[in-house]
Amino acid sequence: MALAEGPGSLNEDANNGRTLYLVDGSAYIFRAYHALPPLTRSDGMPVGAVRGFMTMMLRLVEDHARDYFAVIFDASGVTFRNDIYDQYKANRDAPPEDLKPQFGLVRDATRASTSLVSRKTASKPTTSSPPMRGKARQPVWRSKFWMKRH
Repeated sequence: MALAEGPGSLNEDANNGRTLYLVDGSAYIFRAYHALPPLTRSDGMPVGAVRGFMTMMLRLVEDHARDYFAVIFDASGVTFRNDIYDQYKANRDAPPEDLKPQFGLVRDATRASTSLVSRKTASKPTTSSPPMRGKARQPVWRSKFWMKRH
């Protein structure tokens, strides 16, 4: 993620005490899924995680209205970590069937929001964010990695 320079850029506002929040979107999806009862659209599509995710994100944006946000999602499938360690995520259960179709809906909702930025990475957010933090840690930037566990 490159931060633009010049008038109207994120760096222009950096001295005004604003913070760039890097949000672990994948953790928020699971948290939202487990926090709410099953909810569905009229066509039967499960949407409870979508509603919970967006509610949490909008609350975060409201609480930090002057700041900036980047939502980071885990990539699905095999990543470079599987090449390094063949047991990576070997003991992790597959997501529940009614959660699987919601991943794309959450990403779509995030992209549709004018307050949030969506980025799909090829690795886990906790380790993919240092390059993003490096950009944000230019002398005038403050950044926070925002992740909530169950």
